Amino acid sequence: MHGHRIVLRLFSKIVSDELRGFIIWLPMVKGDSASSAAALLSADKRFLIQAWDPKGTAGQAFSRTLNLPCPAWDVYLLYDRGIQWTDKDPPAPSLWMHQLSEHKVDQSLRLKESALLHAVSQRIKE
Repeated sequence: MHGHRIVLRLFSKIVSDELRGFIIWLPMVKGDSASSAAALLSADKRFLIQAWDPKGTAGQAFSRTLNLPCPAWDVYLLYDRGIQWTDKDPPAPSLWMHQLSEHKVDQSLRLKESALLHAVSQRIKE
């Protein structure tokens, strides 16, 4: 929920139509469900996908891309313009952050709202 609020605040602060978002909810903790994900949908049309992935397929695919020891959940990926998904797994992001403290994941990539806002703002200006 913390990361979701950060993403929604970021979208409220950056009003550019160049910004696009994808939110994929996975069943990772007790209470995660299609209905709990549906309750968090944003009306912002820049979110092109807001989906419930009951099997965690997306989490496994992004885990391979990010070389994580766990499913990719609570991860926040930034892609520059022009990046295309041409293989089975997603392309590597230009920047990514996470909230995976209980796993052996580089903690220097920990989600920081100000850093994410700065990175997105810089790319929108380019």
